[in-house]
Amino acid sequence: ENEEEEEEEEEEEENEKEGAAAAASSITTPGTFYALSAVAAVIAVGSVPALLYNEGMCCDFVAICKQCKCRIVDDGKWMAFIVYALSFYDFWSDINLSVEIWFQRKLKVAGVSETGLLIVAVSSVLFIVIPLMVNLYIALTINKWVKQNESARTWLIFHTKQFTTLVLFSGACYPSLQLVSSNSFGSNLFSCGLTQHELGRMSTIRMISNVLLENVPQIICQVAYAVIIADITPGIIFATAASAISVASAFGSYWINRRSSDAEIAAYYLVLQCDRIKQMHGLEDGDPSSVSKAQMTKEEKKRIQMNRGRRGRLCKSMAEIFGVSADTVQIGSSQITSRGLILFITHSVLASDLCMMQQQEVGRAVVVSSKVLIENLYASVSQQMNVLFRRHFELNADFSVSCHFTLTMQERLMSEHTVMETAEDDGHGGDGQQDNIGDVQEL
Repeated sequence: ENEEEEEEEEEEEENEKEGAAAAASSITTPGTFYALSAVAAVIAVGSVPALLYNEGMCCDFVAICKQCKCRIVDDGKWMAFIVYALSFYDFWSDINLSVEIWFQRKLKVAGVSETGLLIVAVSSVLFIVIPLMVNLYIALTINKWVKQNESARTWLIFHTKQFTTLVLFSGACYPSLQLVSSNSFGSNLFSCGLTQHELGRMSTIRMISNVLLENVPQIICQVAYAVIIADITPGIIFATAASAISVASAFGSYWINRRSSDAEIAAYYLVLQCDRIKQMHGLEDGDPSSVSKAQMTKEEKKRIQMNRGRRGRLCKSMAEIFGVSADTVQIGSSQITSRGLILFITHSVLASDLCMMQQQEVGRAVVVSSKVLIENLYASVSQQMNVLFRRHFELNADFSVSCHFTLTMQERLMSEHTVMETAEDDGHGGDGQQDNIGDVQEL
């Protein structure tokens, strides 16, 4: 009789555990996981039109996006949608499992350690909230990480709400940064101006805020929860799988970036500008057109607008001139001006190249830096760069390219001032033009 009673008690305990597990998993399956999977799939599917949009592979997408003032691109990072979808699924699957653990604790199943469940439940919440706060803090202070990229800083200031929303939605700052830097569809929303070089330098953000503070602790909580309840629920399976994939992806990306850490990233601007002087004969003094010396025509501006999104092809051509790999030179933001175009460039300079150049300068009091190397490089290929940019943007010999490591507003105004003075010396200026020069100096 005692043996039968013990068997009955064991059966009751097993039934209670099975019932508790079923009750705990019932709040997360199948509807919850179907919903999470559907949202993640919709985000990931965005990579397909982004891929097709590159170089106008799908004319319908190009036509639609042109109505939204987008531009044709050939280097849209369509994989950013998949990475963001994975981060979204990882974040919300952790939240889902945390809810399941708290619900399991309320059931008070015999044979299940309440203290152990409480520790796991509290830990799961802490390692969701703390990483989220860290990611939000990084998102709000991200300008500290992009000091050299003026265009990216400006974009992040004026799109703080959109960027913070992406971080809240996925619980991760770095994948959100990859998405807004992907240049997908040529849309301003996905073109903050950061290059892959700069993103690679910031991969530490992902390792600390997501892997070390969230994924690794969550995997430990998931394993502990499975041991305590002596079962593996669907919530554990999906959450653990998403966390493991995120960790593997982050470590792979971090390892690749670490291998190239011996290279120094030089940032500078390439300015494509019109050098011709407009003839002023027959114009009255003070005519506004008398100061439009080196401005582009509408047709020239249209050609630049049409071709500035083809950054991949331009980078590849520049790398061929320099005799380096295609990933060495990367274009970030591009800004059309009245005189031409300003491109932000990041250039990976190997330590071996700096050492070799330093050896060539033996006997001279010259310290070779990445800036010196870049200046010498562009000085030696200036004519080839002019030809390349004219061909790429379909322009004539009136346009030339110059390299600048800083480009302040004052320098831009002085550039316009120089053109005006040149025209005045040629005898085409007049009093009206001089008034406009004074306005520029006052500004």
